[in-house]
Amino acid sequence: MEEMKLIQRMIEQRDNTIPQEMLVRQAFKESTFNPDAVSSAGYKGMSQLGDAVISDYKNATGATEIDPFDPEDAAKVQKWYMDNLYNSSFVNKPNQSAVVRKAKAFGAYINANSGALTNNNNSELVLYSISFILWDKLLMISYLR
Repeated sequence: MEEMKLIQRMIEQRDNTIPQEMLVRQAFKESTFNPDAVSSAGYKGMSQLGDAVISDYKNATGATEIDPFDPEDAAKVQKWYMDNLYNSSFVNKPNQSAVVRKAKAFGAYINANSGALTNNNNSELVLYSISFILWDKLLMISYLR
């Protein structure tokens, strides 16, 4: 009985987070894993973190020092930020599949970082979101083999 509770908790946790593999792919797309990367817009590190996201992370978690150029710090903040987007009220709607939620979370990420929606440049947003969803599906198929 205790094992079933543990399995249920693991399933619930999995359903409320962006898979680690997708976060790794995102970091590669953002910086090719360069921890010293700085974009022309001022986003920093391998996860291309902005000052506002770092500040939000500190406020939410009580962290005092976050170095966006430190791969461990960058990965923690990236995971926190993407999971918050994935579970936000504008992404997590009733009766939506995880695939739709992932696409919306990555869409919200790129919109926040590039202004893709506000600049009416939906093609970049769509391609970015689709690339993650397709990659996730291919990964799932490879696990099933």
